[in-house]
Amino acid sequence: MFHKLKESYKADAMAACLTAMLGLIIITPICGLLFQCQCDWPWLSFYFDCNYFHSEAIHKCPWCTSDIAGLGSIGMAFFLALASLFFTRNRFAAKAIVVKVTFGLTIFILIAVLSGTLAAYSQHYPFGVGNFYAKRS
Repeated sequence: MFHKLKESYKADAMAACLTAMLGLIIITPICGLLFQCQCDWPWLSFYFDCNYFHSEAIHKCPWCTSDIAGLGSIGMAFFLALASLFFTRNRFAAKAIVVKVTFGLTIFILIAVLSGTLAAYSQHYPFGVGNFYAKRS
């Protein structure tokens, strides 16, 4: 029994590490998709082309402009994604890791999109997926 419990914790730790690592990789493309701010994959232009750094930009990326919006959104997404890993149980370690990472990343993306949408809406940011924010007067 102790052996199975030990294997379960190993699978949980590995899934948490993989989820965090993949979350760190996909957060800038999510930012670029949500805010059309030119953030991209880490191996491309990363955040260096973000409209936050352009002095002529009228509207600046909501996550970069506000520490509360950016760190709060991303922090909440990471916390809930990693916490969700402990709610998925599976008997087979290899399968459990795949299920946990998939579930954790899904939670991460959903929370990042929801909190990013709220950040853009609260800062009157006019760009985004489908120009959702511009339709508000």
